[in-house]
Amino acid sequence: MPKRTSSSSAVAHLILVRPMRNRRLQACLALVICALSALATAANAAAPGSATLAYQDRLNDIVIHLLAPRLASRFDLLRGAGTLKLIYRVRANGDVESVKIISRANQFVTDTCVHTIKSAKLPPIPKSVIKEQGREWVDVHTDISLDR
Repeated sequence: MPKRTSSSSAVAHLILVRPMRNRRLQACLALVICALSALATAANAAAPGSATLAYQDRLNDIVIHLLAPRLASRFDLLRGAGTLKLIYRVRANGDVESVKIISRANQFVTDTCVHTIKSAKLPPIPKSVIKEQGREWVDVHTDISLDR
């Protein structure tokens, strides 16, 4: 009987510890999403209320949701990571043509963000944006600050 009790308490202990780890991961993920949502901005020349600004905001939202779990997976590397400023160019079909780094964060954040953006499946540029811009590509300016 003592063996059965000790293995029961070991199982009970694992069950009690596991949800705490999940809550910590969820809290970290929520923190990363909030930080990215608040600080990833479309600081572009598009007029407020324009189709271009709406499209740029939509792209940044997509990128934030792709980045959050990847950055949260290495939460230990995010403290004091700095601010990453970049511009990515999106073609009419939604493919990312290029990513230009204006200022770097730490290596992990910079590499993760650039790789995520380059491999992202983004929606095609709406015809109204192409008409506003007069070209078939859009530059999206993004600032991602993880200093807080």
